[in-house]
Amino acid sequence: MFGRHPVLPLDHTSRLFQFNRPNDYWMHMMKAMNVYREAALQRIRPHQQHSKQRFDRNRNDPQYEINDSVLWKLPGHDFPQC
Repeated sequence: MFGRHPVLPLDHTSRLFQFNRPNDYWMHMMKAMNVYREAALQRIRPHQQHSKQRFDRNRNDPQYEINDSVLWKLPGHDFPQC
């Protein structure tokens, strides 16, 4: 964009790692995964809210009273023929 490459928040991580013990990679990997997970959640939440607003925009909000007749359909089940 605008003649340059985008710089993403996760691009600032080092590409070379040196570990003192063989299992130190696990702690580093868990920290990195938590950073990636948080970044994904921060991007997902606004999109979920926007999708919900779009879905709810043209939906009616029925109010039912006790003893009102309603059609109750279970997916995958056929109603008996009367």
